[in-house]
Amino acid sequence: RPVSSGGGTGSGTTGTTGGTTGFTADATNFWAQASSSGVNMNSLIPSLGMGTAAVAAKTAILNKIATNAQTLGIDGGQFGAILTDSRAKQSAYTQLQKVGSQTEVNAGTANANFKQLIGLAQKLDSSTLNTAIPALNDWVRTGQLALTGNADVNNFNALLSTSLTEYAKVVSGQTGGAAVSDTANRQLQALLSKGMNSGTIQSFATTAAQEMNNRTTSYNEALKGLFGAIDQANTTSSATGGLGGSTSGTSAQDLATQKGYDYQAMKTQGYSDQEIIDAINNK
Repeated sequence: RPVSSGGGTGSGTTGTTGGTTGFTADATNFWAQASSSGVNMNSLIPSLGMGTAAVAAKTAILNKIATNAQTLGIDGGQFGAILTDSRAKQSAYTQLQKVGSQTEVNAGTANANFKQLIGLAQKLDSSTLNTAIPALNDWVRTGQLALTGNADVNNFNALLSTSLTEYAKVVSGQTGGAAVSDTANRQLQALLSKGMNSGTIQSFATTAAQEMNNRTTSYNEALKGLFGAIDQANTTSSATGGLGGSTSGTSAQDLATQKGYDYQAMKTQGYSDQEIIDAINNK
């Protein structure tokens, strides 16, 4: 029978409840559980306006999400946990992506500096290079790089200190502060203990390049793993209609943007457009 404008009750298991809300009884229970888990219903559906037709459309969408979830055996509390997990992973992915991108920049700068440093070292004999050591030791103690009487040595010291700092940012996972300076100092002391010549500089640069490559590779692997975990959560939620509708015909870049991923970063990590689409759709 028609529901009155007052606080009428629904008819049957799929009837409306709570007056003229339009929610089925099952949907009301489902969204009550979901709300207790921190889900904001309005954040799950597009902005459709505030009129009667818009309210009816939103209600229909939310009823459908609840029905789909129940078909999959997911109650409101579980649905809320899935959404929370997905969003937490997306936040972690974004942060890791920022750190990983900055790490790649630092590694690129360090490698370029090391190549230039090797060239400078090859132009200077060992006795001249050894005159750089007191100034470098001062840098370790004070953080300030003193000048020597030789312009080539000054250039070498400046480039070495910069290279070590960029390298330290990569291997320490920091962008500044004590962790970076401590790492740079330790590496300089290890280098000085082996003798200052072009051979030791070359050997150190080769080892450093491999360490930095390992670091950037680990970030990319972590991103791919997190990306897959996000997809699993999104797939479960999407099956209920809770994270958007069909993505058929959507370009990889548009799809990535809609789902909160950095398309350009994913391309840099080696994903093809089809792989991006398949991963997001979990086909």
